[in-house]
Amino acid sequence: MNYDEVLYWGQGMKSNILVSPINLVTPVVLVIDDCPNTCIAIQRDLKAIGCHGVTATTVLEAVKWLEHPQFRPQTAIIDLFLGPISGLDILDYLTEDHPDIYRVLISGCVQTWQLKLALTNHRAHNIMTKPWNRSRLADVIGV
Repeated sequence: MNYDEVLYWGQGMKSNILVSPINLVTPVVLVIDDCPNTCIAIQRDLKAIGCHGVTATTVLEAVKWLEHPQFRPQTAIIDLFLGPISGLDILDYLTEDHPDIYRVLISGCVQTWQLKLALTNHRAHNIMTKPWNRSRLADVIGV
């Protein structure tokens, strides 16, 4: 796969983001989780079900992707616990600034009241628990 190097300017710093050419009919999913292994596993399962997964392990990385003019995911999968930031805060950001993105909250937490609260408050469109399986992932994102 070829990658194009795109200059990104943000918060007074210059960095490069690698943007891969994406087939427009392939659903694009942004995975936001502070555990790199979880990101890799979800990305692998997304590829297996015909989606293009892009991962972010920090909130800053996720915001860089979301503010890139050529990147428009149809779905975002957000972990509930992202270190110092709550996944609920990311949901609020997406609801305000990117309301067209389908939002899925994921957690390995045994108590799912926060996941259900996110649904009832319309912060998330759907929830998923860890561990997940491919068929549940496909159902949740609608492929």
